[in-house]
Amino acid sequence: MKTLRCETPLGPVTKNIGLMLTERRRLYGDLPAFREREAGGGWRELRWDGLCDKVAFVGASLLRLGLGNGCVAVYSRNREEMMILELAVMSLGGVVCPIFSEYPSPQLDYILEHSDARILVVSDEDHLEKALNTSAARRFKRIFVMDAFRPRGPEVRAFSQLYGAADASSSADYRRRLRLTSPDAPCLLMYTSGTTGRPKGVLLSHRNILSQRSAMSRLWDLGPSDRFLSYLPWHHSFGGIFELFGALHSGACLTLDDSCGRDLSRLIENFRLVKPTVYFSVPRVYQALVEEARRSPKLEREIFHPGLRFVFTAAAAMPKPVSDYFLRRGIPVVEGWGLTETSPCVTVTRLGVKRTLGLVGRPIPGTEVKLAADGEILVRGPNVMLGYHKEPKLTSAVLGPDGWFHTGDFGAVTRGGLMLKGRIDGMFKLTTGQMV
Repeated sequence: MKTLRCETPLGPVTKNIGLMLTERRRLYGDLPAFREREAGGGWRELRWDGLCDKVAFVGASLLRLGLGNGCVAVYSRNREEMMILELAVMSLGGVVCPIFSEYPSPQLDYILEHSDARILVVSDEDHLEKALNTSAARRFKRIFVMDAFRPRGPEVRAFSQLYGAADASSSADYRRRLRLTSPDAPCLLMYTSGTTGRPKGVLLSHRNILSQRSAMSRLWDLGPSDRFLSYLPWHHSFGGIFELFGALHSGACLTLDDSCGRDLSRLIENFRLVKPTVYFSVPRVYQALVEEARRSPKLEREIFHPGLRFVFTAAAAMPKPVSDYFLRRGIPVVEGWGLTETSPCVTVTRLGVKRTLGLVGRPIPGTEVKLAADGEILVRGPNVMLGYHKEPKLTSAVLGPDGWFHTGDFGAVTRGGLMLKGRIDGMFKLTTGQMV
């Protein structure tokens, strides 16, 4: 069977996440990296210098407290502190495990226990209470809380302490680890949704994440003048890997959308204020934006503004009438396909190429795709996971010694690229991205 490859070579890949941040600071130090709404309604902005300083403070503080090894779990919605923590843990050579902020105690308990995390960071009092009600809570050396909370004992502390608990020795150790961390060291433990059973812990390396960013930089010309408006949750690979690290690697400014993709009026307000140059979402949200734009010429001008270069859709196929609406206004629709196990992107449609319904494009640089005898899609490349955490038999069942990962998706290879046909297990995705 023919193997699909990208004609564009992958190019150099940065050694690790910490060095990627260091390089971006050198290039873009005084430019904005991140924006988030304040309680009063204004925007709090974090520039590259400030971002990297905070990452270093938290990383060095974790080392000083003797918490520099192993896995750190974070149970929170998207926010500045969550991003700082994840980047700090990765930079010092640890593994971060983001957990869906709306998981109740039973699902939370399973992931906390299975991940072997010894440090937990939560966003607020409510999340702290849920975490303390799990059986896994007894295992934590420390729990850090981002917002105000009622005292619970010496093991529960304010996250803000991590900005000032470093010393010269731990700071030097942090810088040493940043330089020496291997590209193949694990850095992210991301759990699947568990639709077909217990969630699986996908273990990803620095190379997995950064090879994908190198690949996409060969296909998309993104830079510090670009603006991301982001609501996709960071516990999921679409938002927490593809979009977040897409913004960080390119030097663009990422603004958090506090609509969470649910409050349409708030989303449109943020769209009008931020005027994103690229936008990542699922078909359900694009459909809602188009429906609102059809009702109001003013809204149409604000949503489909001249600076919007392209939109990216994944998780499910975008309905043709919706994508046609974008195209008639000169805004390309780019579609991609992949899995958490592939960090996540495997294929994308190309800018400037007319979209064909059902096609998810060609492999990104450095990645290969072929079909097994039964039509299952196989993937090989530097973006393929290290394996499933604590599941060697499950890993060997999908990842062979030749490096080919068995995705569980059926497809066909056409002249225009890869076409998806369905899942081996009979599951399919709604326009929300939910598996049913």
